[in-house]
Amino acid sequence: MMNKNYAICLDVGGTSLKSAIVSSHGKIMENSYKQVPMDTQGVAEKILNVFISTISLHINYLYNMGIKPYGIGIGMPGPFDYKKGICWIEPEQHKFRSLYGFNFKKEFINKI
Repeated sequence: MMNKNYAICLDVGGTSLKSAIVSSHGKIMENSYKQVPMDTQGVAEKILNVFISTISLHINYLYNMGIKPYGIGIGMPGPFDYKKGICWIEPEQHKFRSLYGFNFKKEFINKI
């Protein structure tokens, strides 16, 4: 198991955040899949807390096994500037309205 890299992968949906630890060979690590409800119409800080707690859970899981995560991959609905980590979903849309202009990359670096 140590000869593989592992990344924390997040799939952001309309009602939940799905996550897992995935190997460089594309295999989901046993017992790592999680699905957490998320209020996508809520305030940005509450949505961010779901992300942070989920990522932290996976990081701790890997560290307890003596593995340093290779990275974090996020599948987020658009429009989204994936390179800069900024959400550009228009506030008029029914989901993630509080995240317009929100810089996930910056927040993750500061809080994880």
